[in-house]
Amino acid sequence: MPLGFVPGAAAAVALVLSAYGVERAAESSDAQAAARPVPAFHAPRP
Repeated sequence: MPLGFVPGAAAAVALVLSAYGVERAAESSDAQAAARPVPAFHAPRP
C-alpha cells in the first residue's frame, strides 16, 4: 500500500498549522493588550 502514510502526514501537517495559528493569536493578543491605554483613575463602583 504505497499511499498508507497520507492520513498520518495530513494529521501532522494539520497539527503544525494549528500550533502556528495558536502562536500567532497569542502574540497578537499580547500586542493588543499592551497597546490599550490604562486609565489614570479607577472610581469605586456603587
